[in-house]
Amino acid sequence: MAYCITNYKYDNEETDVFLISSGGGSPRRLTTSPGYDGNPRWGPEGSMLTFLSDRRGERQIFAIPTDGGEAQQISRLKGGVDSFIWSKGGRYYAIIQIPKICKKNNVKVYNTDPEKQERTGIKLYIMTSSGTEYWNILKGTDVVPVVSNEICNMDFSPDGRRLTFIGYVDTIKTTRTNYEVFIARSNGKKVRRISFSPGIRYNPRFSPDGRYVSYILIPWSKGRAGQGELMIFDRHTGRTTNLTKDFNLNVNEAVWGSTSEKIFFTASDQGRMVVFSVKLKKKKIRGLIHTGYNHNISISPKNDDIFMCRSSFNMPDEIFVSNEKGEKQFELTFANQIFLDSLQMGSVDDFWFKSFDRKNVHGFILKPPFFDAKQKYPLVVLIQNRPHSGWHDRFEYFINPQLFASRGFVVAMINLRGTKGYGKEFSALLNGDWTGSAYRDLMSGLDFLTKRYAFIDESRIVAAGSFYGAFLANTAGLSSGRFSAVVSHACISDIVSFYTTSYKKDFTIEEFGINPFENIRKFDKLSVLHLRPQNRIPVLLTHGNLDLTSNVSQSFEMFSMLQFYNIKSQLVIFKDEGHVLTKPSNVKKWWEKVFDWIE
Repeated sequence: MAYCITNYKYDNEETDVFLISSGGGSPRRLTTSPGYDGNPRWGPEGSMLTFLSDRRGERQIFAIPTDGGEAQQISRLKGGVDSFIWSKGGRYYAIIQIPKICKKNNVKVYNTDPEKQERTGIKLYIMTSSGTEYWNILKGTDVVPVVSNEICNMDFSPDGRRLTFIGYVDTIKTTRTNYEVFIARSNGKKVRRISFSPGIRYNPRFSPDGRYVSYILIPWSKGRAGQGELMIFDRHTGRTTNLTKDFNLNVNEAVWGSTSEKIFFTASDQGRMVVFSVKLKKKKIRGLIHTGYNHNISISPKNDDIFMCRSSFNMPDEIFVSNEKGEKQFELTFANQIFLDSLQMGSVDDFWFKSFDRKNVHGFILKPPFFDAKQKYPLVVLIQNRPHSGWHDRFEYFINPQLFASRGFVVAMINLRGTKGYGKEFSALLNGDWTGSAYRDLMSGLDFLTKRYAFIDESRIVAAGSFYGAFLANTAGLSSGRFSAVVSHACISDIVSFYTTSYKKDFTIEEFGINPFENIRKFDKLSVLHLRPQNRIPVLLTHGNLDLTSNVSQSFEMFSMLQFYNIKSQLVIFKDEGHVLTKPSNVKKWWEKVFDWIE
């Protein structure tokens, strides 16, 4: 198995490719070049490995023998390579190239929605295995390939003659995003669209026999609350089948087994990312692996053994293996073991409570290291980042709950209504009612926590969150009288101004069902700026200056409102960061600011 490890030296990342036997053993480092060596892809017979490297400037494709030797450059594409796959027979590469920003051009003219205009420059190339020839297979079409940082959105057929991929089609008059599935001939002579209903699609995969194409669909008929559904397209009959029509959870990613009879997929289930399998003929779904947060799954072509990345609140990503039934699991890599052995982390428990309308709501409570139930502890209530994606038993890079616990805080994470992983009905309950039902879930959860856990100090409760979570933290902190401080990162202060300044305009329309300009008054109650603060507690605002999702102006608006009401507040802008802080030095500064504020 090939995998990558990234090490950080201050703000410099160094990513290298490692090899390890699928049965376990000591890993072997395959690349040693400073900078980035990643995105490894196996050659047809397993004797050669290709990967992306920036060792000569722009990222290009390199190949290296698995038994060692010098890496040879394969691609020389002007502008570099952002991601790629290798056909199973080794004849072709499929390459995604994202246009780079020209720093010399200080004037930018927009004639349409900025996000749409920016992504029209993304290219999808097919390149020969020698790297000497390549062609844009979408030249002359209006299709733009869709890029994802988490899941590969393209796949070659077993014979390498066709490529399936996700493309953006601007056919809907609103600004809702519409992603469709396409199949193109590798020679670029024909591009065929195989899906036609409004929605988000991703993760297309050819079946081992080439007859089917599987993908995941989130239909826009349910808005942001829509569940991911596992679809298969039959190339022989032209029919599309929903394999998870009666499944009550949100499908996250999917991969074929060794034959075309079974698919393995992951789905969020009560705060865990669980591995399932489904057989095509019977459509029988079976839960296999229920521990932690499992993702990036791959299947052995020999015996259907399952390989997956897994993390938990107490463990960063490592690779785990199980058989096809989810049994005989073992940890394959131990990249962080030395580091973890030097730490004492807090323990995590699940809790459930009845909300204001008797709905069952789930959450996690994290206790600090060396916990003593006889003592009183301050509480941090962490609020989820997005309305429909809640907290999982997962190790977070930026806002990591264990870091709050390391300073003696109990941490509570409540998966408010709207969160996927608790059934379709629970996900649909939110319906854009941020300051109503979601807010009341938060308050009901706080009532439960303070009554259930005598060790919580009710006079020291901090509300903290990012994006949607920051919206609720600011709202609850200023209006409920239950909190002693607020930590707000990349907040939304006003829905209308958020919509006008965000690249993610589809988020607002899909969440609330309308464009804000259709009924601006409807959004007045969703503006934190319209609050008359009942609780003058200190509020820390942080934001990345390059944030395209929630423009930095949202925090400036919030800060102006707090200053007007003479509320103790501070605004910290990270000039070189976007929506999520990624540079270690900035993350360190963020935590230092937060601890100074809440302690």
